[in-house]
This record gives sequence, structure tokens and C-alpha cells, in this order.
Amino acid sequence: MDKTLYIDVTQLIHWQGRMAGIPRVMYELSTRFKSHDDQQVVFVSWVKEVRAFCEIDFPSTVEKLGQGIVYIKEDGQKAGTPSRQVHITEVFKPLKHLAKKVIVRAGLSDTGLVKKAQNNLAAAEAQAYRKITFKKGDAIFISWGEWWDDNFLRTLEEGVHDTNLKIIPVIHDVLPFTQTPQFSGHSTESLMNYCRRIVPVSALVLSVSHATQEDLRQWLVANDIDPPHMEVFRLGEDFKFAKSEMPTDENFAASGAAKSDFIVTVGTIEAKKNHALLYYVYKLAAERGIDLPTSVIVGRLGWKTEQIYDFMTQDPQVKDKFVFLHDVSDENLSWLYEHAKLSVFPSFAEGWGIPIAESIARGTPCVCSNTTSMIEVAEGYVQHFNPASSDECLTLIQEMLTPENQKKWRDKCATYKQTTWDQSYEQVRAKMQEIAHV
Repeated sequence: MDKTLYIDVTQLIHWQGRMAGIPRVMYELSTRFKSHDDQQVVFVSWVKEVRAFCEIDFPSTVEKLGQGIVYIKEDGQKAGTPSRQVHITEVFKPLKHLAKKVIVRAGLSDTGLVKKAQNNLAAAEAQAYRKITFKKGDAIFISWGEWWDDNFLRTLEEGVHDTNLKIIPVIHDVLPFTQTPQFSGHSTESLMNYCRRIVPVSALVLSVSHATQEDLRQWLVANDIDPPHMEVFRLGEDFKFAKSEMPTDENFAASGAAKSDFIVTVGTIEAKKNHALLYYVYKLAAERGIDLPTSVIVGRLGWKTEQIYDFMTQDPQVKDKFVFLHDVSDENLSWLYEHAKLSVFPSFAEGWGIPIAESIARGTPCVCSNTTSMIEVAEGYVQHFNPASSDECLTLIQEMLTPENQKKWRDKCATYKQTTWDQSYEQVRAKMQEIAHV
């Protein structure tokens, strides 16, 4: 019987909104497994209602990403209704139209009873999906697992025990429990559990940076766990730049940044990203009589940001120097990179700093922290500072804004050779074949 390589795309096909970060990595690699691989490849999604991996029609699903999932049924037919999005009218199908209308208007459709009914309907629907049964020689590539679901973990463990299933996970970072636990959210314990149970039994563990690989190795050794075979691959950087369009956000227009110099910082506004450093840099500059350009900060509001966000938007001394854009299109982002004098990435730690490469690829000089994986991204093309030093960051920003350094670093950016996603996929595939024999 032929061996099968399963590609877990659960998180990707449930993703909503702009595709960036890990979802982008999943998309780029997964689409290449479909178009480049001559092995028997099956795309699967973990369906919690039936506690199993189920086959999906990946081309149909990814074509309308975020608008529904196309599952393959046991009889080979396609099921187009997402198992986790059962409409409220289906729950109350036996009721007359007027009764359903009253229930919805009264707000009763959001009760625990109704949600339980929805879950039951979803589970009933999912029973028809084609469930995966691992056989000897099979492998599964997991670029972002459902590590918080114990049934997901148990299914993988049983696959290794019963059929010698070869698990190949991608570890994007383990910072929540190795370096930045104070900045992490609810997934810390579950990610640690995943690394404790699944990583040791994996045939090959792929990391997106040497820093991440070393963090994971040290944690395993410290916890008396034998590290499996681990390799590093480089993420693709051949960004498809959207046609640039100036942001129409009222705050951006009112700031006047579009008509003057500005610097840009891209990334979720959360404690780990260290936007607080920007606040102190601008406070320090104001105290020294240094007039820095407006700082345009792009990213959604994340975890543990309320206090610093209040400081940056309400402090009379510097509040007019910060412009926050929480909902930016690819077109707006292209415009911001193209017109910024400089990008600043002050994060304390990263599994991989994609905005650094984005900036350089667009020809915009970048300064960033000198920690973790950030020294690996565009090495030699970026200037670094200590993320705990506002003085060091301010000095570097000033230096990079001089006409001489603007020309020097823009000329250097123009010579940067990006890693393509094809090359990234080829690295992954070669390591899978060489080490895990998949």
C-alpha cells in the first residue's frame, strides 16, 4: 500500500483576516506541497467534534479562504458546510418561522443551550466526513498544531505507537515558556505540553530560526527530554507587493505624516513587541530637544497593551508623534513602507521577524533589536540596538536619518537577495526526505 503524506492545514483554513505571520507560512508551504510534490499528498483538518483528522478539498477551500471549508465525505462527495459554523436557523428548524424570529430577537440564540445544540448539529454533520486512519509508513506535516486539544495530541501519540507514524512539526517559537513568559497569553501551558509530548516522538522537528531551535533544545535538555532530530529552514521573503495606496485613516490624515518624514513600525501591538521602547525614545528625544519624525505604528491591539497605549496616545509631550493604524490593507502597508524614512522593530524576542525582511525587500532601511532570531534576518543589511536601551535606540535612529546614511543603506537594501518561497519549500522537502525518509 502506498505511503501517504498528510498536510495538516487546520489553522490555515479557519483563518480570518489578513494573512500574515504563521498563516502566511502555512499558505505558502501548503500550496507548494500540492503543486510540487509527486508523493501521495492528502490535506487534512482536525475536526474536534469527531476527534479525528478529516480530509478536505484543499484547492477548493483555499480558493475561497475564510468563506467556508470543503470536506470530503466518506462516499467521495463534497460537504461544503463548515462543521463549526452551523447557522442558528438550523438549530430551531423544527420551530415555525415566527417562533424562530422571537428567539433571535429576544437574544435567546446566544444561550448555552443553543450553543450545545449547534455543537451537536456540527458533530452530526462531521460524522459523514472522511476520517483519516494512519497506516504504516505514513507521515504528517504540521505547520501549526491544535496543541491545546488533548485529543489531537493523543491521536498523534497513538499514530506513532500503533503505526510508526512520522510526525514532522514546524516550531515557530517557544518564547512563551523559555524567554518571555511574562508577555505570553493563555496558550503557554498548552504549547509547552505539545513540546513535551509530541516533539520527542517526532521524526523531524523543523524550526524557522537557529535561535528557536536552540531555545527548544535547551528547554528539552533542562527537562530531561532527549531532543529529536532538529533542523532549521529559512522562511520565504519574496513578498508580492500590492499596489501602494495611501491610508485614508482620519488619524493618519490629521497627523500630517503623509506630507512629512515618518518612520514605521509593523507588528501586533503587544507587550513582547516592546512598543514601550518607542515611547521612552520619544520622551528622551523631547527632553533633549530632538525633533524626531512622526512614528506610524501598524498593527492590531494585542495582549497587555492598555497601559502603554494610553501613555502613547495621551501624554501631552509626545502623543502627537504617534499614529496608530489598526486595520491596514496590503496596499496601505506597501505605501507606508515605500514612503517611510526608516522602519523600527524593537521587539524583545522573535521566532522570526518578518517585518524586518519586508522592510529591506521594499528598500526601506531598518533598525531592530539585537536579540534572538532578529540577528539572523537580513544579516548585514540591518543595524541593531539593545531593546532595553532607549538611549541606544534613539542614537541609532538619528544616525540612520542622516542623508548620508539614508543613501548608504537604501543602496545596500537594493542589493538584498530575497529567499523565495519555492526555495523555502525545497529546503523543507529535502530535509524531510533526507532525515525522515518521507
